[in-house]
Amino acid sequence: MFCPRCGKQLKGTQTTVYSGSPKLNKQKKHGCLSIILKITVILFIFLFVVGSCSEANRSSEEAFEQYMQGVFGGDPEKLEGLFVSEIVARQQGQNDFDIRDSIHVEDIPTQLAEQYGYDYKITYQLLSEQEVRGDDALQGIHILLQLSGNDTHFDAVRYLYYELEIEGSEGSDIKRDVLIAAEIDGAWYILA
Repeated sequence: MFCPRCGKQLKGTQTTVYSGSPKLNKQKKHGCLSIILKITVILFIFLFVVGSCSEANRSSEEAFEQYMQGVFGGDPEKLEGLFVSEIVARQQGQNDFDIRDSIHVEDIPTQLAEQYGYDYKITYQLLSEQEVRGDDALQGIHILLQLSGNDTHFDAVRYLYYELEIEGSEGSDIKRDVLIAAEIDGAWYILA
């Protein structure tokens, strides 16, 4: 009934029906694009939030692996956000706190090379975990933290027993030690 280009009414017995003037059609197209764009933005925000939450919920095994890669794997960036002391420092307003300043990861390879030779290799494995959970069991740890001015509470604590094997041209050694991990809001952090 109308010209699809100019919108003028056509004469004659034409049976083709148009959905409206070109202006309306353009508005509908822009409306669809706007909706698609909004849905895309909402989807990206949702994926970002889900990704952030899944990163925060690290297991104690993942915390152990991060620690080992950071300290003995020569990747100090792995240590960022891994320690309870960082959470506490930020809670107390020390936003410039960096655990790497106190651990000095860059010195460890030099020390190991001097002791075992510059061709040394390190292998590590988590041997076992022992968990302590519940207010009564954790009361002693919480009291010690409060005495040191720290009011952080943990849902659980795990003792991560591990073995470190170092082999080099100037010697080899097997060391067994323990890391203490703490669970805060479903995520595990290294306590000590």
